[in-house]
Order: sequence, then structure tokens, then C-alpha cells
Amino acid sequence: QALVKAYEDAPFPHSSSAPHHSRSDKNFADQTNEATTYQGGNENHEQENRAKEIGQKPDCEAETIAAIGYKTFGRDVSVKDYAAALVAQQAMNLIVKDAIRYEREDTHHGIRTFYRPYSTTGLFGFTVRGTEEEALRQVQRTIDVLNAFKPTEQQRAFAISRAVVRLFHNELERTSDFADFLATSAQSPEEVEAALKAVSLEQVDKALKTLTRSQPAAFTTGDAHAWPSIKQFGWSKQ
Repeated sequence: QALVKAYEDAPFPHSSSAPHHSRSDKNFADQTNEATTYQGGNENHEQENRAKEIGQKPDCEAETIAAIGYKTFGRDVSVKDYAAALVAQQAMNLIVKDAIRYEREDTHHGIRTFYRPYSTTGLFGFTVRGTEEEALRQVQRTIDVLNAFKPTEQQRAFAISRAVVRLFHNELERTSDFADFLATSAQSPEEVEAALKAVSLEQVDKALKTLTRSQPAAFTTGDAHAWPSIKQFGWSKQ
């Protein structure tokens, strides 16, 4: 009580010289340098005995979870590029057979794509989960397919339909999601929907090439003792 009273009676003045301000990191990223926070080629491997750490699954098999990410378009600079990235993600979902999996949870085994758009840049990639051998095969297969992928007109049409559905499901269906969209998006829902429906095959190809021209970043956890580095995988652009 005496300590609380001392803090209440003699607070440190709120100023830029306060220790918690002077020792804190300055705003290292904003809309002018957002893209610099992406570090292509960076990788982090965290070995974890998941059977031990997940107490409710003491008999689960050893597994590896990996995420591979690339720098791509943001959502505020160009609605056309943003829409192209959304459609490119759904085109990727077609080739990894996301549409036919019965388990919709993101944490389930197999390959899952992701696209996290920020203001001026975004993160596009995929995750895998399985035994270490399965995860290695899935990662290399997905990278190989991504590097060689040339979407067809039919795939573009399917991907656009999926992207429109995901827009409504993720951003507009619930009142809280819609309010968040209105507060954070530079475009209206109608503008994004129109841009999605107008995405051309060339735009999808451009979005995919933006990925393959950059160097990926990687994170691995679980059984990761023998997990190769980005250089060993042959992904290094240097």
C-alpha cells in the first residue's frame, strides 16, 4: 500500500524523457518504409517436442510445422494489385487442392496458403504441418509448383469466384468484421469486389511472379533438427 501511495502521490511526469519512452523503440515502420520490415532470406527454426509440450496429446506423433512467406502487394496503394493478390491466393489454393479438404481448420495437417495485406506491402505464403518427412515434401513440392505455375483462364475464373466469397466471409459477413473493414480499408467493399471481378490473367501472373522474384522467409517449429536452410533448399536469390 505504501508503494502504491508513493506512485500515486509522486508520479513520473509524462514526457519524452521518461525512461519507458527514452528506452523504447521508435516507430521503426510506417507507411513510408513498411516494406523494409520484410527480411527475405531470414529464417528461424525452433525445435520443440510437441508431444511433451501439448499435454493433452501425450501420444501424438512427432510433427513439423513450417511457414514460408514472400513480400507482396499491400491493400492501400493499388486496389488492382490488392485484388490480384487475393485472386492469386485462391489460384494457389486450387493447385494445392484446398477446395476439397474436409477439415477447414487452419491448424489441420497439410498445406494452407495465407495472404496478410498491410498498408503498402503484404505477406503471401503457405504453411505445412505433418511429420518432418511429409512437411519437407510438401514445402518443396509447393515451391516447385509456385515457380512453374501458369494459371489458365478457367483457373482465373474459379479463383475470382473464390476470392469474392472469401471477401464477404472474412470482411463483410459479421457486423464486427464489416466495421473493422470500414475503419481500416482505403476502398469500399463495392470497389474491392469490382476490382476482383476485373482481375485479368496477366494481373494474376504478375502477382505470382512478384513472389518468385523475391527471397522467401521461413519459420519452422516442432521436429526441426534436420530441417534444411533456405540456401540448402535452393531458394536463395543471392
